[in-house]
Amino acid sequence: MTVAILILNIISIPSVLLGKYFFKKWINPLSLYVIIWYLLISFYHIKLINYSDLSYTTWYVVAISYLSFLFGIITFFLAKASSGKKFILSEQNSLNNEPLLFRKSSVSAYLTLGFGVLGLLGALQAWSVVLSIYGSVVNALLNLGALYQMRVHGELKGIIPYTTVFLYISIFFAGINSGVKGRITLISVLPLAALIIKEVAEVGRAGILFGFAEYGLVFFLILSKKKKDKTRFNYKLAISVLLAVGLFVTSVTLIKNLRGTTDLFTGKTRSMKKLENSVFLTPSIYLYLSGHIGVLNKFLEKNNEEKRFGESTFQVVYNILSKFGVTYKPKIYQKGYYIPIWMNTGTFIRELLADFGVSGLLLFLYFLGIFISLAWYNYFSAFNITYLIVLVFFTLIIFFSFLMIVTRMANWYMSFLFIIIICKIIQKFENPSHNLVLRYNGK
Repeated sequence: MTVAILILNIISIPSVLLGKYFFKKWINPLSLYVIIWYLLISFYHIKLINYSDLSYTTWYVVAISYLSFLFGIITFFLAKASSGKKFILSEQNSLNNEPLLFRKSSVSAYLTLGFGVLGLLGALQAWSVVLSIYGSVVNALLNLGALYQMRVHGELKGIIPYTTVFLYISIFFAGINSGVKGRITLISVLPLAALIIKEVAEVGRAGILFGFAEYGLVFFLILSKKKKDKTRFNYKLAISVLLAVGLFVTSVTLIKNLRGTTDLFTGKTRSMKKLENSVFLTPSIYLYLSGHIGVLNKFLEKNNEEKRFGESTFQVVYNILSKFGVTYKPKIYQKGYYIPIWMNTGTFIRELLADFGVSGLLLFLYFLGIFISLAWYNYFSAFNITYLIVLVFFTLIIFFSFLMIVTRMANWYMSFLFIIIICKIIQKFENPSHNLVLRYNGK
């Protein structure tokens, strides 16, 4: 463990400093990637569960994946520096003007409310299905384990699909509203609470994580751009952030505790057994924070999966094609490995390797580094709403990298697409004559 942590520190500290140098802020795509993987590997090496040691192959694959992402970032900033010009893709006549969404908080508030209500109706419809099975909310909560098994095996019928997309759209505009006002606003509670209600009905945690991460990213990016200079510590903002984090942790912990299916397994150390009665750090929570790289380790060791090109990364495409009989529908869940508990999520590296091989993995991360840097630079240079959307959804890929490739979720694509369409419509009303142009400005 000591050697592993030493290696992590030697790599991570310079990487965080390099991220600050390139992106001019401590929290940026590079530092986020480094921190997430630092924590994942560190938790794994604490070994509160009797994990196997990571193989040299696993270390090698993790290292080259990170380096490929880093080289993509370096490529963009070196190209920008060598050109001697600012490369900005922006809306004509709006380069120096804030978009309507950033100038008038009422616009984002109405959008948050409208799509939030639609999403809430979807959540209530999901609960109507659950209540038809169990009769009451209390009985449903006491049987979340059985409900989870029903969902996994496709036996939970009657819930209208994709209504969660309305909530992710609402959450995006809630993040804008909060960022513009510089605090977590009351209107933001609607989509976040509705998301929790919906995910509890379907016994899901990844969806809650997606929504809160999306909200946090939009909020942070708006706040970072709006803040002209260093300001005093904002106690109200800090308290509201802590409350939001508390709401997230409480909701996912509630689902975990009531689902109650993963704490009874072999492989727990004495230290872990002492924490079994803890509210937050239980074996299943620790497993969720650490086990995914163990699955990657087993995946590389077995090397026996066969996937079609991009089957996980572009799962939504395969799902659509399967409806027309062009191909067969991919499995909803990934293959599980024993680590020493059955677990099926093995970081986004596992899925990218299965989808594209080593060369495809490296190319994906290299271009992700380039595009996310381009989006960051253009957003902070021009305050462009389109690049904010791209930046948020590409950063979500990094945020979920410890778990899976988030693009396997249809909600990622649908939310991304609809938010862009909505913002383009708003821009049309704001400036009907705008055209997309490529601008080069001297330093």
